[in-house]
Amino acid sequence: MKSLKNLTFKNKNLNSIMVSVIVSFSLTLLISYQYGYSQLADNQNINVLINRGNSLFDENKYEESIKYFDEVLKIDPKDVDALYNKGVALNGLGKYIEAMQTFDEVLKIDPKDVDALYSKGASLGALSRYNEEIQTYDELLKIDPNYVDALYNKGVALGDLGKHIEAIQTYDELLKIDPNYVSALYNKGVSLNSLGKYIEAIQTYDKVLEIDPNYVDALLNKGVSLGMLGRDDDAIKYIDQVLEIDPSNPNALHAKKLISGALDKQ
Repeated sequence: MKSLKNLTFKNKNLNSIMVSVIVSFSLTLLISYQYGYSQLADNQNINVLINRGNSLFDENKYEESIKYFDEVLKIDPKDVDALYNKGVALNGLGKYIEAMQTFDEVLKIDPKDVDALYSKGASLGALSRYNEEIQTYDELLKIDPNYVDALYNKGVALGDLGKHIEAIQTYDELLKIDPNYVSALYNKGVSLNSLGKYIEAIQTYDKVLEIDPNYVDALLNKGVSLGMLGRDDDAIKYIDQVLEIDPSNPNALHAKKLISGALDKQ
């Protein structure tokens, strides 16, 4: 969720018909005071409403949080924080099309809002609209080339499209910025596996396991890669490590059954 922005007060120039200099001056002071008080109340209400909406979001009460963001938007239809947070809450409800529409409202106000672009991309990804998702992340990355989560999601989307070479290139861009981004390392390994580059995949999974020795999917995929190289005994060792951590892991049980069957035939 985005943090609240500091709210500023603006004074309007009020015109009144002059009856006398004294009356006009007094009237202007009174109207200015009333306007300032009203705006102050609105801004205080916005703070209270957004904070309440954020608290409900943190409790996963997305529908209730949206009601508070909508109250803010009745006061100020262009409040980007309320719009953005409403979009995130809609994402949480799985209402991805409505979420995208809300992020688009943010982007009409601020086309360079990288968080809105990122979240719009995530909505597109949830709808399996991967090409549009990638285009959205590319827009974002023109503004902020170091937005690692956008690079990560772009890599995932490229992988979903079967563009594994491009996915690997994207993960490598990310890993130059953050070498310990473990999910990027893992997914790079997955793409290498998909390309049949099992040795490179194993090397990549090893980097994952240096950071997190209990990363179950990296252990499992390393085992599978070893099996693809015909190193069945080594493969079983890594799959057994998975089953020590998660004894009911269905993928590990299936892989062990297949590899053990291959060993029995030897």
